[in-house]
Amino acid sequence: MQILDYIQENIRQPDLLKISVIANHFGISPTYLGSYFRRQCKETIQQYISAYRIGLIEHRLRFSEKRAHEIADEFGFADESHINKLFKRHKGLSLLGFRKSVQHSE
Repeated sequence: MQILDYIQENIRQPDLLKISVIANHFGISPTYLGSYFRRQCKETIQQYISAYRIGLIEHRLRFSEKRAHEIADEFGFADESHINKLFKRHKGLSLLGFRKSVQHSE
């Protein structure tokens, strides 16, 4: 639970979500952290981080008027294209496409 809390507290700071940084924070090896997390959560730490981040981005797209570049800045992406690639890989839609689909379904 402490690892999940750490990830959730630092989700907007990608530098703090590197496996080596998380492992160092908890005083364990990166290899052990990866295997421990996978055993406990049934997914890799990177899969969890991506899914959690995507969920928060979805929430921003549904319930805020923030533009894509503002959301990218909030979550520490270098630019809008990076966040769009991640989002499209997970959801099959661009940020704008997702926002439009949500608006039409309501």
